[in-house]
Amino acid sequence: MSETKKGEALKRSVWIFARPLQFATVFGSHFVSHGKYPFCHWGVLITDLDFDAVKQILISTECTTAPEDDVILGDMWELFHRENDTNEIDVVRPFKASHIREDWDLFSSEKLGETFASDEEIQAEGNLSQGENY
Repeated sequence: MSETKKGEALKRSVWIFARPLQFATVFGSHFVSHGKYPFCHWGVLITDLDFDAVKQILISTECTTAPEDDVILGDMWELFHRENDTNEIDVVRPFKASHIREDWDLFSSEKLGETFASDEEIQAEGNLSQGENY
């Protein structure tokens, strides 16, 4: 939920995640540099957790495999390219540490900033009108 008890908007962190597309792994992992994500599948994580908490979870995901250690990071908004040459947005709710181990084994991440936008506002912003290709 992205609101406080008083109905005020909650400030949440926004992170970008990038992992190489299947064919891009041939080039090695050095192709992801600060702010540049060529040949990548990417996602945007919206989280209530502070920078240090997210950083610690990202560092420790390899070591924590017990179900009770499967921490919820937030919501992951991912862009998928489909066979009919269109893109589709998918939201993983809740996005957990186990998702990193299973789906994001080789990745880069960076905190982009903060947002006061609700989930509904983010969803509306991410949806383009019918027929618009992105």
